[in-house]
Amino acid sequence: MSFNQKTILIVDDDELLGELMIQIIQEMGYNTAFTKNGNETLYWLKNNQPSLILLDYSLPDMNAALLINLIDGDNGTPPFIIFTGMGDEFIAVDMMKRGARDYLVKDAAFLSNLIIVINRIMRDIENEDKLKEMEKHLLCKETFYKAIINSVPNMVFFVDAEDKVQLINKYALILFNVKEADWLGKNINQIKEEYPQYSTFFEIIEDKQEHTITYNYILKDNDAIELSIIKIPVYDDQGEYLGLHCMTSKRDFNMKNIKK
Repeated sequence: MSFNQKTILIVDDDELLGELMIQIIQEMGYNTAFTKNGNETLYWLKNNQPSLILLDYSLPDMNAALLINLIDGDNGTPPFIIFTGMGDEFIAVDMMKRGARDYLVKDAAFLSNLIIVINRIMRDIENEDKLKEMEKHLLCKETFYKAIINSVPNMVFFVDAEDKVQLINKYALILFNVKEADWLGKNINQIKEEYPQYSTFFEIIEDKQEHTITYNYILKDNDAIELSIIKIPVYDDQGEYLGLHCMTSKRDFNMKNIKK
């Protein structure tokens, strides 16, 4: 499949109006494609992915509602604008529910309004694409960061300013014998109630003092495991408290004593 990043597909059985739209849209700097009915459109979409579709509601072989239902691409339905030869509030509402970005009537101001709408919708699409790329980048960074944290042979634990667990690495999960979903996002007071055997550990976390090393123990399988816990308060650039980062020294994780 070819991906024309800035191609606008016009779907209309009115060839004269289609030629006018093609001329205007090309002058705006976009590539254009033109189809005259639903089946021709479906065939074109099998091999192409437009940035935007300008779609006449009434086509010779089907209406726009049916056509949108039939579009089933790997990338979903492309953004589309609906237009008709007459104003119909019911059609407008129905097509907006189906995902239309806007609705235009083929009246005397149609072509001038079309330019305004295309400019706005294409800006929106560009911003959405940038946001998706940013989210993808952040997800990759998050995945990379999590992989690094899980590779550290120490317990790594982060509690935010509201005393909720926001990070727990695999060694901490092994130590406490819990699943990530059991603690992640929960308040430490709630965890203390549910896991009283680890209450001494969470009492240490409640003490939000400066960078310290605290010696403590937790009960695991009726054995007391001594831990040296490094506590590091985290602040943003404005000095606002973000949470408490905790980790243990490597010597605490003798895998002969702590097993999965």
